[in-house]
Amino acid sequence: MSDIGKILIVEDSPTQAALLQAVLQKNGYSVTTAMNGDQALHLAREHQPILVISDIDMPIMNGYELCLAIKQDAQLRETLVLLLTSWPEVGDVLRGLEVQADCYVNKPYNTCYLLSRIESVLHGWHGRADLVNQPFEILVDGKPHTVTAGSRDIINYLLCTYSNAVECHRELIDTQKELMRAKLAKSRFLASSHELRRLLKNIVECTDTLLTESPGSLAAHQEKQLRRIENSAHQLLSLTNDLLTLPKIESAKPELLQL
Repeated sequence: MSDIGKILIVEDSPTQAALLQAVLQKNGYSVTTAMNGDQALHLAREHQPILVISDIDMPIMNGYELCLAIKQDAQLRETLVLLLTSWPEVGDVLRGLEVQADCYVNKPYNTCYLLSRIESVLHGWHGRADLVNQPFEILVDGKPHTVTAGSRDIINYLLCTYSNAVECHRELIDTQKELMRAKLAKSRFLASSHELRRLLKNIVECTDTLLTESPGSLAAHQEKQLRRIENSAHQLLSLTNDLLTLPKIESAKPELLQL
């Protein structure tokens, strides 16, 4: 496979690293993994990946430190870096610009969305060697920050930020739809449970009437069968009542114990 397909994953969670590796390999990428930033730096020099996908919170060397080390390394400075972060604040986005990260994706991420961001970053890789980055100062929350980035990098990063926001909004909409479906299913379940309770009460009343008002008229095996039906109906009625009590417990407000 050509160098354009070499990706280095930097993730201190073996499970997360293995899952991402499987996804990327399934999509035709050649993948190497590292457990921390220091190990990743050595592997990057050895394998020369076109893209490094790094978690931010890691021991020894975090994702920001790794990204900055890559961009300041004469051998690796053209390597693309995609950071994985959890709901970044403005300062986190700014920090990504300061270390010259090429893109970031929110965790937990949608696999298809991550793949689309990877393709987008790789698509814009060509011609980067001719770009000149100029330092400039911006003010965020009353604090000055110096950022060294070219106009193209800033635009790409802003587009990346917007894309993440759109993806988050889409996920919120999907979650809202799932909640609405769950609410509808719950309403139908409760309606069915109320109807089931009514039918079970009828069965209990009928069997009780037959057993109490027809003494001696029933054969032994008939009385035995009726009592089995009555006992089963009572058990089902008790379970149904318990199920109908759950929504009341869920909606009840906890009361503080007065000492």
